[in-house]
Amino acid sequence: EKAKSERSKDDVMYALMTAGNGHFHQGRFPEAEQCFLKARRILAKQHHERHSEFGVTSTMLGSLYSEMGRHGEAMAMYQEGLEIYRSTEGRRSIRVGTALSDIGRALRDQGHIVEALKKLEEAHTILVEAVGAEDYSVAFNLMNKGNCLKSLGRKGEAKAMYEESLRIFRMLPGDYSSDIAAGLDNLGSSFADLGLFEEARANY
Repeated sequence: EKAKSERSKDDVMYALMTAGNGHFHQGRFPEAEQCFLKARRILAKQHHERHSEFGVTSTMLGSLYSEMGRHGEAMAMYQEGLEIYRSTEGRRSIRVGTALSDIGRALRDQGHIVEALKKLEEAHTILVEAVGAEDYSVAFNLMNKGNCLKSLGRKGEAKAMYEESLRIFRMLPGDYSSDIAAGLDNLGSSFADLGLFEEARANY
């Protein structure tokens, strides 16, 4: 009976996380936050706050707070998730790499471009080791590296990041049309920054 009750609570926890994701993607941020917080409370009672799934809720809340412009809270959640993943999965897992990418994006949002790029480079190394060079997480990381390089005025390097990111998005199975559109926009902007206006027009 106890095991059945624990499974039931885990089912509720996962349902809350799924519902929270749904609210998040539909822009219902307060509802998403409530779902994620309820899931965390169940996890803390059923397992403990160092459980890997607790780190997932940290990451989800980090993404949510970032979208809401609550950058300090987003950073705290990303850092918490990173620490949990490192303690439960080792220092070179895909979740560690993704968490470092999230921290890099959060640092860039706060204007800390050099520090952001360092985190993204560390994340890139881990992600390639964990999943290979042609995964969505790697492509997204490269796009963010490109954004940082562009902010630092390193236009040629930024263009190379955008080109490689776009190449990976195009070869992945499934629908990545929104990522491809963003990649084309970034690449077009990079060509324009370099004075290559004909190439820029071809990508817009």
